[in-house]
Amino acid sequence: MFRTGMVRTLQRRANFSSLDTERNDILRKIYAPFAKLTKDSPEYNALAESGTVWEEYFQPGDSERYGYLKLQKLYTPLLEGIDAQRACIWTPRSRMFHSLIAGYAHQSVFIENNKLLLEHSQIMDKHLKNVFPDLAMPASSLSQIALPEAHCLLPNEDASQVAELRNHIVASRWVTDAALRNLKTAGLFEDEIRSLSALLLRDTTGEKLYKSGWGGKTTLGDYRPTPIQVKSNPLTIFPYHLEVPACMRRFIQWRDRVTREKRLHPLIVACQATVYFLHIHPFFDGNGRVSRLLMQDYMIRHGYAPVVIKDLDREDWRN
Repeated sequence: MFRTGMVRTLQRRANFSSLDTERNDILRKIYAPFAKLTKDSPEYNALAESGTVWEEYFQPGDSERYGYLKLQKLYTPLLEGIDAQRACIWTPRSRMFHSLIAGYAHQSVFIENNKLLLEHSQIMDKHLKNVFPDLAMPASSLSQIALPEAHCLLPNEDASQVAELRNHIVASRWVTDAALRNLKTAGLFEDEIRSLSALLLRDTTGEKLYKSGWGGKTTLGDYRPTPIQVKSNPLTIFPYHLEVPACMRRFIQWRDRVTREKRLHPLIVACQATVYFLHIHPFFDGNGRVSRLLMQDYMIRHGYAPVVIKDLDREDWRN
């Protein structure tokens, strides 16, 4: 038994070592333009802060390269069918979209392994509607609202998970209202995205990353101050922290441009924008939840209901 355990441990170490070598090879290839520059020199920092090295290598806004144009062509009949069905819906969109908030918020935190039930989300949504009958405020004001404490909402449940779901319900309500006031527009501004990120993490375990993260104390809503990688796929290369602000600015510019051009169907744009944002991974934590708010916002602005998947399998989504 001991020998078997040792063999497995050595195999895992060998696998990690191999992945580290492969990852470093990829990084050297991507960031080759830095090889001739002195680290921390003005030229080095200017290139890093431009974000162009990571972006030109991956080209996350290239709809043809990543198959979105092909996908749109393949599913044109389905997209046309969705639009035809949408035209036949007589239920006021505001009422319909608001009725989906509890389900959409629950689905989003469920993907992050939150154990609370849909029934919990429905109870909280009803309570929060009474506490905040009107969320017509700038996104920057969301950090100042006095949210009900977790133990007052669901006293017998994990406080962090209750706060996570509470935050997402409030964020989803704000997004729904903002989108309905700005129909047919491109979407959230960068400062609004950062404010929503801050709201999503209030009173959760994720907030601790910002207070004691390895990059030093960081304010909720700020972009990450360090490089990152994910254990589930160490070969995924996110932009370095110095690149993130520029990458986020160009993400917004890309989304605005493709919305104006109308070359892509809104549902295809919503999908690509979600993936584009996740590839930047601008925050310490909560990137998945923010990405789903971005999708919700874009779909509502263009007249589509956010997707609530019945009997969602968490691993299917994450894979």
